Amino acid sequence: MKMRRRFRHLAQRAAGALLVFFVALATARAAGLQAPAAPGSTFKLTLSDEGVLLVNDVRVKLPDLPKKLKSLGVKPDTVLVIAVPQDASTSTLTTISKELATKGYKRFTFIRPRKAVAFVGTNTVAR
Repeated sequence: MKMRRRFRHLAQRAAGALLVFFVALATARAAGLQAPAAPGSTFKLTLSDEGVLLVNDVRVKLPDLPKKLKSLGVKPDTVLVIAVPQDASTSTLTTISKELATKGYKRFTFIRPRKAVAFVGTNTVAR
């Protein structure tokens, strides 16, 4: 009998917690709050070896980059993945970061090409 009462008590507490959760979720949605961007929500950019930004293989000047992103429907909560050459200077990356951050794009990352090293016998092969 005690076990049945305890189980009923735990079930009521769980139901109460779920009710609070759904009420909070409904309130947040009614207030217009949105969940953060989905993990798969990314957009890719490229910085060429010559220092030119490419968006969908179209050259874009740095001051025009936020306008171009907005025209393509890229929201500020989208993660921007910027492919940069191995020898890209830190000052160039800082300039791009400042331009994007001042226009509201604060979720971005720079990626450099990977270099693999393999050993064939006693010779080192770099790729």
